[in-house]
Amino acid sequence: YALCLGEIEEELVGVAVPVKVEGLGVIYSLGMTGARSRLQDHAIDQIVTTLKPLADPISAAIGKATMQTEIMRI
Repeated sequence: YALCLGEIEEELVGVAVPVKVEGLGVIYSLGMTGARSRLQDHAIDQIVTTLKPLADPISAAIGKATMQTEIMRI
């Protein structure tokens, strides 16, 4: 996962997990942002644990849409 701790704005935290698409690799991510003052260190692990399984159906949907687009081009 990727983590941004105050790199853009001091009080902003961003957490993202990769969205892998077959044939394309990782060109997307699923993430969330929040105020650093509201997140404890353990909350980041919980966010990653929550986001990871959500990336799979997004990956499948993007892959399906990509395949449909390719079929329509033929």
